[in-house]
Amino acid sequence: MSDRQRELAERRRALCAQSAIQREHLGRTVEDIESRLVGIDRGIEIARAVIKKPVVLAGAIGLIALIGPRRLLRMTMLRPHLSHRTPASSGFGFSTYTPSGRGEVFLHLG
Repeated sequence: MSDRQRELAERRRALCAQSAIQREHLGRTVEDIESRLVGIDRGIEIARAVIKKPVVLAGAIGLIALIGPRRLLRMTMLRPHLSHRTPASSGFGFSTYTPSGRGEVFLHLG
């Protein structure tokens, strides 16, 4: 095998390795984007369901008018929420929303 052929073979191996790393990185990025869009998809599904049932929409507007938007917002903010795993959390962490602010809860499995 000539020096040129060895050089080309080495270059090919390096490019294949680099390509594999880039594919893996791209796959993780796509998974991250998809996980972020899950909430938006749910919101769209809920909005479509509400639009199909105007009675539910009228009831929600009536509830907001009866309770008041500020008090309703306060009531929902005081309730602890567990959201989906976020890229900001490591491992099996979940973000929680508390009255004092956002906290991180990490679950370590064996």
